[in-house]
Amino acid sequence: MNEFVEQKLLQPGDGVQVQNQGNVAQRIQLVTEAGTVFSSVLPPGAGVTVIIGHEALAMQIDTPDPDYPGLHLVRPADDDEDDDAFH
Repeated sequence: MNEFVEQKLLQPGDGVQVQNQGNVAQRIQLVTEAGTVFSSVLPPGAGVTVIIGHEALAMQIDTPDPDYPGLHLVRPADDDEDDDAFH
């Protein structure tokens, strides 16, 4: 599986929008300076808006899928394991 990874460093007050325009789900991950990982899968047609505050990171998911599972906050020690992620 080919995977394209794009990394951006966002400063306080910055924002970014991502739209999944493909026909397969895509994963998006955001990592704070403290190492907290926000991980989410965007179904086709879904979009996400990320806004960086002074000390906080805000992430909004816009999706046409009524069964979308929501945004996962993953503890840094989890090593990208979703089994004990929490909402």
